[in-house]
Amino acid sequence: MKSAIRRAVRAPAFLVFSSVVLGCGLLPNERPTGDRVVDGWPIGAPLACEDARRCQALTLVAREGFDEHYAGHAEIVDFGLYTEGALIDPKTGDKILMNRSGGCCDVALFRLADGTEHALGVGYPGISTTPMAFPEGP
Repeated sequence: MKSAIRRAVRAPAFLVFSSVVLGCGLLPNERPTGDRVVDGWPIGAPLACEDARRCQALTLVAREGFDEHYAGHAEIVDFGLYTEGALIDPKTGDKILMNRSGGCCDVALFRLADGTEHALGVGYPGISTTPMAFPEGP
């Protein structure tokens, strides 16, 4: 009889203890990882191209910059424009803030026939009215 009572008390006690340990962060928690990063550029959500002329200009400058930076590259099999995603510190799980003067950048992502991917930043930095491509991420 005594062992049946002990078992009846141990199970709920273990559940309460486990909940406290897990809930209070006494065990290592999984940290956020941020967005996928390609060539230093965090890849965010697909860019909503509400302004077709702007997206067309970004696409053209992205292609020119890509051909210049990766001369002789394999055939491009897929291309997309994305918002710049988030970078996360892997040790702390904190978002890394990027300070820039003026607005910039969206991200052009290229997938090539050889299976590789490359990204360029594209945008209108500062008050520029001319789109530019940036091969190296922040």
